[in-house]
Amino acid sequence: MVSQFELQVPIYNAAGCKCTTKEDLNNIASSSAGAIQTKSCTLAKRSGNQPPKYWDNGTISINSNGLENEGYQFYLDYANEYSQSINASNQKPIILSVAGLSLDDNTKIITDTLKNNSIYALELNLSCPNIGGIPVSSDVEVFNEYLNNIISATSYNHSAKPIGLKLPVYTTRWHFEKVSHLVNKYDISFITCSNSMPNCLQFEHINNPGEDIMTSKPVILNKLGGGGGGEFMKGIVLGQIYQFRNQLSENVKIVMCGGIRYGMDCYEGQLAGANYFQVGTQYMVEGTSCFDRI
Repeated sequence: MVSQFELQVPIYNAAGCKCTTKEDLNNIASSSAGAIQTKSCTLAKRSGNQPPKYWDNGTISINSNGLENEGYQFYLDYANEYSQSINASNQKPIILSVAGLSLDDNTKIITDTLKNNSIYALELNLSCPNIGGIPVSSDVEVFNEYLNNIISATSYNHSAKPIGLKLPVYTTRWHFEKVSHLVNKYDISFITCSNSMPNCLQFEHINNPGEDIMTSKPVILNKLGGGGGGEFMKGIVLGQIYQFRNQLSENVKIVMCGGIRYGMDCYEGQLAGANYFQVGTQYMVEGTSCFDRI
């Protein structure tokens, strides 16, 4: 049985936001966030999609990052360095977000991470909306086989580390029932609801000086891969949490991710059944002060 997921301070950063570089991670370490979550990492370093790939207007965001990250070994090394440089009583738990591009990649990353004493937990991200193809977690049969293969190839189900799943937005009760069954079946420690909303598009409009012409263009280059986040996601995410809470084992913790701007948003998340809270768009807009304020 894997360990339960427990944090003393329940609010921390979402994996896609200002957590890629050593400077990013140190900023979170110096903040009042309850944990340091890394960028979703791949086996090797990735530059992601071509810019522009992020936009926000202060309340909503569109991103097509494409899993830009430094490679998983960078984050394991950072965790080791952090744990050696900070007094144990002041250390924040480090959560490695894992998003390998294949089953073999994820197996390698998970195997190595389970051996690393400086990583507290893993969040397996099988729901990235902007790297092409159908996310593994969107097809329940594929999802089941994928998790079974990972467990067979690693010591995942005997881990002392909490292991969670970052899930996509589901739209049918059938999905909630089937995915809840998998989470309970494989003894998952926590789920994160939810990844950004796929297939979003936003335009910016520019008035040309001295001309009666307005230029309009998409805010990100990858028009077919925009993931939406921010304020509009809250109602969607609350619904995801409520559906899952009514079907999951009470040992499975739920992390709310989407639409959190104020403390009241977290309170509503608790009412729906959430235990912990990740801040994404608001962290991008406000910086680390958001954790203390919320």
